[in-house]
Amino acid sequence: MERAVELAPTDKMVRYNLGATLLTSGFSERAIIEFDEAVTLDAEFQQARFAACMVHIPKAYRQEKELTQARENYTRRLSELITYFEQSDPARRRAAAEIVGFSTPYFLAYQGCDDRALQAQYGQLIYSLMAEAYPEFSNVLTMPPHSVNEPLRTGVLSAHFREH
Repeated sequence: MERAVELAPTDKMVRYNLGATLLTSGFSERAIIEFDEAVTLDAEFQQARFAACMVHIPKAYRQEKELTQARENYTRRLSELITYFEQSDPARRRAAAEIVGFSTPYFLAYQGCDDRALQAQYGQLIYSLMAEAYPEFSNVLTMPPHSVNEPLRTGVLSAHFREH
């Protein structure tokens, strides 16, 4: 991949793919640089914008201070991502719905911290993007009445459920 960057240093996909490869290989600091470079090359490259935010939540940390710094960086980048989409035109927001899920804050829940506020911000961002792209599915459904003697039924939907 680094050879590809030498051959095509201004190709946003080469930079993005190098960032993804670095992230998968555990080199998150270098991945951040590549995702940011991809966004610099194309300010509307939404997949790289999401990746540049989510890369701040690695699988593991060497020291406690790294966790604190990563959460601060993720919080800042999430705020920037939200602002970007708030200021974007409807077509750009609808297009973003197509890439939701490529980069997610999956490991945030494993940090052992109170993530409610961060997850609410992320959830609201994703909801707003998806509701704009798919308004027919964004209506809040009313729940049928529930009897006290009746079991409560719940469901879980997760792409990673099989691995837990």
